[in-house]
Parts: sequence; structure tokens; C-alpha cells
Amino acid sequence: MAIQSATKKTMDEYLNNIYYIPMNQRDYTWETDQLEDFWQDLLSVKNNSGRQHFFGQIVVYEDNKNNEKKKYIIDGQQRTVTSMIFLRAIQYLSGELAKETDVADEKKGLEDLNHSLEEPLGRTDNHYDSSSHLHLTFENEISENDFYSKYIIAEAPSSVKMKDQPACENMRIAYCYFVKKLKSEIDTFIMDEKIRTLYDFRNALLKNFEVMYLETNDLGESYVIFETLNARGKDLETADLLKNYVFSQAGENCMMWKVNGER
Repeated sequence: MAIQSATKKTMDEYLNNIYYIPMNQRDYTWETDQLEDFWQDLLSVKNNSGRQHFFGQIVVYEDNKNNEKKKYIIDGQQRTVTSMIFLRAIQYLSGELAKETDVADEKKGLEDLNHSLEEPLGRTDNHYDSSSHLHLTFENEISENDFYSKYIIAEAPSSVKMKDQPACENMRIAYCYFVKKLKSEIDTFIMDEKIRTLYDFRNALLKNFEVMYLETNDLGESYVIFETLNARGKDLETADLLKNYVFSQAGENCMMWKVNGER
């Protein structure tokens, strides 16, 4: 077997890298039920000091072609995208709180929180630097990648629905959901408690959520390892199972093409 790594990692350790969502993966599909499960797990960990939460299995294929190592998430896309959106919600609120205080310690705490979240999230381009430095890329899915980078990582939550783009709409809903949930947790607190609570939520996910991380440099092997059901995810539909089987049999060429424009 071509497994390069098989180890338990915290989300902090797992997300401290750059990942790609391959074109053949299903779209982001988590809805309110899955988001609520995720939120309740976070609350349980945050409110019980020392508690760890097993967040499932992550399977990554490392493509070493052309001397450019790229890590593709084969299993764990839904949990990874959701985690990124949740961390972005914390980052957004920390920025909003920074506008409300002139206390040096509070401003420094919020600045440090924002900086710490750039470690897993990366950052978008700016007026002086046109290269993106995000840590998650939806490869060859232009609409999803643009929405994630422009309207999740770089903007406030939006109430404008994304018609005919279900994956983008689900990401928008998740972003709004987490911002609303976090605001409900901190709204009645004084500023110091608000900041501490955001730190607590960050740590709950990054320090106390754990995954079983498996990495292989063999694409076919990665699909053999692939788990079809996630404990907290939506069940894969028959078409998804068939698609994943076909791609596992197709070998490395499956990363390079689509059939009739379908994923």
C-alpha cells in the first residue's frame, strides 16, 4: 500500500497546509441539520474543559507530478469546508468587534485572533499582491472557488441567495448560520468576555477536534481507502458512489477531465 501517513491529528495540525478539492468531488452539500450537529459538538467541547471530539477520517492524495506537490482531499471535503467557514465566521466577528473598542489590550487580542486564523484560512489577494494565498482551492470549479474566496473569506455574510448555484448557496447559508450562532453566544457579554468566547470557540475546533489523517501518493489507493459515509455527514447518493468507484478505477487521469461537463 502507498500510504505515506496514517496518524491522529488535531484540526490545527490538519488545517496547517494547503489543500485542493478535486473536480470529481461532489459539491458542498451540508445543510441546517448537519450544521446544527457540528455546532452542538462544538458547544459540547467548548463547555467541557479537556473534552476531545473525534471528527472522522480524512483521506488525502498527494500528487507529486511536475515537481509540484498538491494535496487533494478525497474524503473529508464537507467537514473541511465547514470548518473553514466556521473559522471565517470567528474572524469576521473579531474584525467587527475591533471597530467597537479603543482599549489597547482588547484591540491587540482581536488582532492576534485574526492573525491566528490566517494560519488555517490563508488570505486573499489585495491591491498590491494579485496572487491568492488561500489554503483551500476548489480546483477547476470556478464559480465555487470565486464564491469561497470573494464572498466567504473576503466579505461579510450576505442575505442574497445564490440562485442555480446550490454549492455556493450552501456555503452562504453556513456562513450566515455560524455568524448568527456566535453572535447569539456573545451579544450579552462585555467586550472582554466576547473576545475570550471567540478564542474559546477557535480553540474548541482547532485544539479539541481530532481526525484520523491518511495520506497516500497513489490516487487509486486513495479511493480504495475512501469511506463512503461520514458519521456527521450526509449520506452519499447512489450516483456519488458510482462516480467515486469509476474515478477510482480510472486512475490518475481522472483528475484531468469531466464527462459532458458534469462532476
